[in-house]
Amino acid sequence: MQSVELYTARVDSRSVSAGRVFKHLALVEVDEDSCLTIQENKRRRVEEVHSWPLFNCDVRQFDFDSLPEGIELLAAGVPCQPFSIGGKHRGHSDERNLFPETNRCHSGV
Repeated sequence: MQSVELYTARVDSRSVSAGRVFKHLALVEVDEDSCLTIQENKRRRVEEVHSWPLFNCDVRQFDFDSLPEGIELLAAGVPCQPFSIGGKHRGHSDERNLFPETNRCHSGV
């Protein structure tokens, strides 16, 4: 089974467990520190992550058409700051609102 993971700011047990069942075709993350952590684990050949294809880019620029058909899991921890009661409450007008991009990905895979 094939998967794509967006906003992988932290690779946790869910990602690792999914990686045992699913073949990750792409992990898309803009945060440099998160990508460095994944790259270091890949360099160390950590079994669960060494084969994951990591794309250090903004999901808004990622070409989902480049992925093959047949993706069975889209995992996305969409940033919630635009809608959080602890934030500035800018909702859809907040540039961090990535829900539309997640929908674009979903319709593309």
